[in-house]
Amino acid sequence: MLPTEGGTQVSGKGHYGTWAASGEIDIVELIGHQPEKIHGTLLYGGQWPREQSSSETYSLASGDFIREFHIFALEWESDQIRWFVDSVLYSTRLKLIGSLKMVPVLPHPTENSICC
Repeated sequence: MLPTEGGTQVSGKGHYGTWAASGEIDIVELIGHQPEKIHGTLLYGGQWPREQSSSETYSLASGDFIREFHIFALEWESDQIRWFVDSVLYSTRLKLIGSLKMVPVLPHPTENSICC
């Protein structure tokens, strides 16, 4: 969701303050020297450099994300956020009662899962 009133996180006048206190959801992050891995990340809490983050990594068994087509998805509900690659759930974050913090939950193992 993007802010509609009260400034933006870039201006520093957003409702929750500047980045990362205003929050960020990364559906997919790819680090160039690791083309077989992507990361889904939540950034929250204090302003940079005191922000907190929660991240999960998905690794391909073969190939890489640079030369092949993949579908990335994020499902965001009031109490949880779920990340998918090619319809495979690889990360879930649940909201703690009375808190804005989202905590990790391992995905349910399936035949297509990379779960540990």
